[in-house]
Parts: sequence; structure tokens; C-alpha cells
Amino acid sequence: MQQSSPQQPQVLMVGPAAAANAAAAEDASGRRACDQCRLRKIRCDKDWPCSNCRTAKRPCTSTGAGQRPKEPRQRVLISSQYERKIDQIESRLGSIETLLRNLATSGVASDAASRIISTPQTGSSGPTCESTADYESSEEDAAFGGDSGLTVHTAFASEFLERAVKRTSLRSANPKMEAALANLGQLVEMQQSRPEHRPRFPLQRAVPPGGVSKLPLPPMALVVELLKKNKASPVTLFTIMCDLVGVTDITTLCRAVYFPTEDVSDATFAVVSALLYNLFLEQHSLCSDPDVREDYNRHFQLCRANLETTLANLPMLLSAKIDNVQALLLGSLYAVDVSRPTVAWHFASAGAQLCLTGGFHRQDSLAHDPPEIARIKRILFWHIYTLDKGLGLRLGRASVIHECDIDIPRVFEFDLLDTSGADTVPTMWVEISGLQSVIYEQLYSPAALHCPQDELVRRARGLAEQCRQLGVRGDQARSNAYSYIKQMNISDVVDVFIRGDEVQYYVTQTLIYRVIPAPERSVSRFCDECLEAARRAMSAHQDCARLIDLGSFVKTIYVHWNLLLTPFAPFFVLFCYVIETSSADDLKILKEFVASLALARDSSEAVEKLYRLCQVMYDVLTLYVEAKSAQQQHQQGGGGSNSHGVVPIGDEFEMYLSQLGLMPMEDQTMTGAAHDGSGGGVHHNGQPPAAGSQVSHNPQVAQIADWKQKLLRGKSHL
Repeated sequence: MQQSSPQQPQVLMVGPAAAANAAAAEDASGRRACDQCRLRKIRCDKDWPCSNCRTAKRPCTSTGAGQRPKEPRQRVLISSQYERKIDQIESRLGSIETLLRNLATSGVASDAASRIISTPQTGSSGPTCESTADYESSEEDAAFGGDSGLTVHTAFASEFLERAVKRTSLRSANPKMEAALANLGQLVEMQQSRPEHRPRFPLQRAVPPGGVSKLPLPPMALVVELLKKNKASPVTLFTIMCDLVGVTDITTLCRAVYFPTEDVSDATFAVVSALLYNLFLEQHSLCSDPDVREDYNRHFQLCRANLETTLANLPMLLSAKIDNVQALLLGSLYAVDVSRPTVAWHFASAGAQLCLTGGFHRQDSLAHDPPEIARIKRILFWHIYTLDKGLGLRLGRASVIHECDIDIPRVFEFDLLDTSGADTVPTMWVEISGLQSVIYEQLYSPAALHCPQDELVRRARGLAEQCRQLGVRGDQARSNAYSYIKQMNISDVVDVFIRGDEVQYYVTQTLIYRVIPAPERSVSRFCDECLEAARRAMSAHQDCARLIDLGSFVKTIYVHWNLLLTPFAPFFVLFCYVIETSSADDLKILKEFVASLALARDSSEAVEKLYRLCQVMYDVLTLYVEAKSAQQQHQQGGGGSNSHGVVPIGDEFEMYLSQLGLMPMEDQTMTGAAHDGSGGGVHHNGQPPAAGSQVSHNPQVAQIADWKQKLLRGKSHL
């Protein structure tokens, strides 16, 4: 008996897994059912040896044969990173739903959808902001982009003109009139076309883990090199941009983004991306080496994508901090650069609200800030002010900032270009922008269009005098700036953007004088001051066009800021004047204007649309003048007059252009009123106007309303 007891463990330890079982016996946490119990599907007490094996005197082994290995559980971490990814997935699904809904309801063609999908996104995996903000709303475009009734009248007028030309000798006088009709039909299609849903920020990319501050940036060494070069150079456009947005130390900002010691805010990253975009843009424009230009182009496109991504993901509710206002201001400036006035207005309005909330416009609020901080706040406020007022005129919207709320000095504290005069160029921006806001409120707003004609003319004359006085001050400010630019050998890029202010001034002056009617028995419906302002605007534009051989991006930004930001009334004024008088000189001015747009037509979709519109109008106008001249020569040579001759065709042609919103036919009512001394007048067909119509009581108001609809709300064209 004493010999059998030590032999029992020897029998039980026989097996290939004896060592493993011994280790398992020592570690209670690793025990599991033995192989024999698991094979027989009986309960195992997981002892070693187990009670079943001891009773049956079987070897007790636990090799895990036939059992799935136990996989360690993965701990699920619900962090901000995963929440952000979930939000991104929801946003993308929302964008897809929006696109599908819009395709089903608006009948957008498949090629238009493909254009949206194929938009370059520089490594993007899809939009990341909310679906409601990713695409411009068609309802918004419909509200300010055209009138459905105008479209119906446009189509009717097109058919009417075509029938009129076919039944007269004007078509036989110039067979090219068929081409003119086709071109006019093209204008009709442009008017009838519905705005497509397009991304607000087509270059935006997916937000990486950690936020937008983790997006790739241009090489640090190159940025440092360019910043040092810029600091040692005379005043550059980049230097001016930094000063105009209150950035006093761009190097420190870049260091905070490239070498972050703490979390970088989205606003700070947006400011750095926008300023680096402007830095590389200017260097690209000034560089002559093709390889270096291509390198700069790649970097500023990267900064554009970073900026759009950051702007698309800015929260709706921002605190009234300087960096937040700077980000919104730079976002608005960038949106104007790429001809997105509605997007620019959204950013400018948000920036204006922050300025008002933070008291940037009140002396008692700024008195609690250090002098340098107060100066930066005043600079930001006045810059936001200029955009708020100017974009309001462009889009036909009231200003967010009211003059009665402001009590800080009306001075834009900027002294980089001209310190010798009382007025600086940016201060004149403030004055002109304020005047543009008053122009909208007193002459073109819905309330103004219900005023009597005499009241509108009185207001226009008062605004014209204010504009003239500002013109004198602006000429002096620009003269000082030009002298400084020449003295310091500053680049032509700065010169071009300052000369663009002169174009803006004459465009504003044209809008004012457009309201003042011509004297009685005048050959034109426009007063002489209006025609002179339009010609000067064209001349100032040509001066700039000769200087913008600085790269396609500089051309694009110039056109967006000076021809599209403010309704370019001079072209339409001279267009209508040539129809009235067949002026060869003004026709040549229009030709030169169209040729200047052709140089930049491939740089952006907005410039291409403006060029197409002006080119079509110029072609039609040229054919009309040629046909009219040929028919007049035929009649003078003894060909006899036709009851359906030049004058009726001229009237019908003008009626067609009126329905396009380019030439108000109510002016003929004004002519009749001028001769008979009454305010009623007659229509072009000799019939009295409908009773109670606004035209019969106030033709000038109806005329201005038509111009306002075309020039201030012409987003379907421009």
C-alpha cells in the first residue's frame, strides 16, 4: 500500500501536455475543462487531476484540442476622434441625400452632376461640413438670382423680335442678323437656366484626426525663406494684407501652427492658411522661372484647400475674439477673390455681428483695451464695414452695420503706403463703401423704388455731390500712394489693386447718375454726367488691363473685385447709348472692354460668364448698328422708306433688350411725358398704359427697378 500511493501521480502525469498541465495547476486563472471531460461532455471541476479522471484512473490532460482559442476583447473607446468620424459619415450621407433630392426635383442634368463630383479636391475624401452648408441653396439663388416672370417675358420677346425681323427689310440688309438672333437666344437660355447646386468650398478635404490643424502645410523652410525675403523687401501686397487684417507678427503665428505647444484653434489655422495663400499667390505672380512658379502654384493651391476646409468647418457660434473676426474677414476676402459674393456676404455678416458684440465700434468699449489691441479692433471693424456695405449693394441687401451705432473715428489706421495726406487709400474705402450703402438704401432698395420720381432725382443729385467730393479726396490719396510706390520701387501688383479703386469709384458714380434723367429733347435717355462717368470707368479699367500681365490669378482677382463685386453699370449704359446713337467711339470702347475680358476668361467660371455675356451683347450690337446704317443708306439712296423700317425695328429691338433687363423700355414713356408735359405718357405701340400701373405714374421708378433687378441681382448671368 505504501508503494502504490507514489505510483498514482506517475500514471496520471503520462501525456504530451504534462508540463503545461503542471503550469496550469499552479495558475488557477488558466484552468479549463480537461480534454476527457470536454470529449464526453460532462462537467469538469477543473482541478488537476479532475475528479472524473481520478475515479476512472485516466490520464488527465488539458491541451485545448478542438476548442477555439480565446481572443482577447478589444476595449471600445468612444473618444472625440470617433465622434468626429461618425459626424463626418453623417455629413456625407446628408450630402448624398441632398444631391439625390435636388436631382429629382430640379431636373439637373447628369453632366452638371458629374461636374460637381469631379471637382478637384487635392487629396480629399469628401466634404466634411454639414450637408446644409456644403452646397449653395437653389432657393437662395432663386430669391436673388432672377425673376420667373422676367424669364417668361424674355422668351416671349425673343419670339416677337424674330418675327419682327423676318417681316422687315432689316434682315435682308444684313444676313448676319440670323446670327444675331441666335446670340440673343443664347442670352435667353442664360436667363432661363436654373442655378446649379455647386459646392461652396469645392477644394475642401476630409478633416484629419486631431482637427484641421493637422492638415499638411507648405515646407517650413520655404515659408521661412519667403517671410525673410518679404521682410527685407519694400512694401508688398502680402505686407499690406497682413496690416489690413490686424496681423502684426505673421512669424509668430506660423511658429504656433508649425510647432504647436498647445491646441491650435480653427480660427488661427484659417488666418495662417489665408495669409500663406496670399504670400504664395504674390510670389507666383512675380516669379519668372517656370519651375519655381509651378512650385509656388502647388503650395498656394494647398493653402487654398486648407483654407476652404477650415472655413467649411468653422462653428456657427463664435466668440467675439480678434482671431475669430480675422478668420471671418479673411474668409470673406477669399470668397470675393474666387467670385462667391454670397459666401463672402455670409462671412462678412458674421464678422460684423462679432464686431458689434465685442464693441469694436464703440469708444467706451475700446477704452478698456491696451492701445495696440484697440487699434487692431478698429482696423478689423472698418475692414468688415467696407465688405458689409459693398456686398450689400452687389447683392441688393441692407447693411448689417448701422451708422448710428458707430462712434469711433472714421479713419482706417493704415500707413504703409501714404502717410503724407490726411486721407489714406483704406480710409477712402470706408467712405466709398458708406456711400454705396446709402445708394442702395435711397435709390435702389424696395422702399426707395416706391418713392416719387422727383424725390429720387433729388436724392441722386445730393449723392452725386457727395460722390464728387469723395472723388477729389480719393484722387489725392491715390496720387500719394502712386508716388510712394514709384519712389520705393514697389511691385506692379500693388499698383494694379490701387488703380482698381478708381474703377470702383466711377462705377459707383455711374449708378448714381443713372437715376437722373436726361434733359428734354436729348438724343439719349442718359444724362451727360452718367455717360461721362461710364466712359471714365472704362478708361480706368483699360489702364489696369495694361498692367495685369502678372499671371492669371492676379487678373482673376482684379476682375472679381472691380468688375463683379459692384454691378458694372458702365457697360450697360454705353451699350444702350450706342443703340440710341450708333456712336462709333463708344462701340470701340465696348470692343476694347470685351477684348480685355478675353485675356482672363479662362481663369474662372465667373469671368468666363461675364465675357460670354459681354461678347454676345457686343456682337448683337455691332450687327444691329451695321444693319441700321445699311438700311439708312439704302433709304437715302432712293430706295424709299418702308413702313416697317428702322424706327419700328429699333423699338422692337429695344423692347427685347428691355425684357432681358438690359434696356428698360419704360424710357419711351418718359420721352412721351417730356414732350406732352404730363406724367402719363404712352407705350411704344401708341396705347396708353394700364390704369393704376406704376409705369403710368412713375416711369423713372419702373426703369430703375428694372436696372436694379438686372444689375444688383444678376447672379443668373454673373
